[in-house]
Amino acid sequence: MRVEKRNVTKSRLRSGSDPDRGPLQSHYSVYAVSVQLTCAVYTVRYESEFNDLPPSMVPGDSVPVRVGKHILYLDFPAQSLRTQIVRRETSHAAGCSQKMD
Repeated sequence: MRVEKRNVTKSRLRSGSDPDRGPLQSHYSVYAVSVQLTCAVYTVRYESEFNDLPPSMVPGDSVPVRVGKHILYLDFPAQSLRTQIVRRETSHAAGCSQKMD
């Protein structure tokens, strides 16, 4: 598993809203998590408002996964995380030279 962190600032103001009645911006972290399953490398999006990863999501570790349509589940011992698949690529490792559909 490989993890890359990106900080995001998002405006919460909608047109016509009163800026004195709510936060102007929200801050959260978006992580691009790459997981290899045989010859497929899935990159998924994980968002956290608390600016951290779950303790069991350790870069370099193995994790059981389940793949659905546009969804990848990371099945950690204490919890299962549902993530959105952003990209699917073929691994460049030996034996994975065929192009994926």
